[in-house]
Amino acid sequence: MRTFRYLAATVACMLLSASAYAQTNIAKAMDDLIGNKSYAQYIKSEIYKERDSSGHVSYCYIYGFSLPESKAKVLDNIQRAFDKDADQAYKITKRSSGMSDDRLLMRISYGVNSDKEILLGTKADFNYNIMLFDDSQDNLYRYVYAIRWKEDAAENRVEGTIYQVYGRNPQKAKGDDAGMRITNGMDFLKVFGNLRAAFLTSSKDVSNVTFNTGLIYKVVEMCKKYGHMLSNSEKSVCIEGITSMQNAGGDNYSKALLREAVNELK
Repeated sequence: MRTFRYLAATVACMLLSASAYAQTNIAKAMDDLIGNKSYAQYIKSEIYKERDSSGHVSYCYIYGFSLPESKAKVLDNIQRAFDKDADQAYKITKRSSGMSDDRLLMRISYGVNSDKEILLGTKADFNYNIMLFDDSQDNLYRYVYAIRWKEDAAENRVEGTIYQVYGRNPQKAKGDDAGMRITNGMDFLKVFGNLRAAFLTSSKDVSNVTFNTGLIYKVVEMCKKYGHMLSNSEKSVCIEGITSMQNAGGDNYSKALLREAVNELK
């Protein structure tokens, strides 16, 4: 199994609404591990389900695994699936082991009353990949897919945990979804600044090309949809920011997409 390296990055990707099957690749790749009988002896599961008054079933599936190195290639498929579905997620968080301290990356609430939670990022020796998706059938609810893992070279094993969560989006339940909308120029600048910072950080690792392309798509879409909200001076600031993204590297396709974003602001 190859070692995945991520720069610590969190992105609020609120521009694309997920389709009903936005996370199909992740769900299938995880099931190839969880649902495969040949891996059963290496996996321990915890399952929580509860139906709320609206008929939604909130769930949290936790699968701890300890795989021999010879069987760990299935985890590569899960990482590729995360990359494929990244452009549909509204929030993405990644971190490589040893790249920061044991600070909390994300607090995931679940349960009918959102009174239960998972804390992700508390172990610095683990890699983390976390994505959140809106439920397109009811935007008050969301899906969470996460994996943490580390390699134990001494034991020739890879151990970690897979999380699958569905339930009410606590931000929206509180009416606190302002951060998910762009209604004026200042909102645009805040979101663009986060995307740009994540791109400049992530672009230092050439293996993050799919993730970086997803960020570029979101910048282009944001410029097309919301560029008209910017004043001329705000447009100039954003064009300078996009230029810095172009200068950070990338292939010709990525640079062409960024030029398209600039054209939308002129």
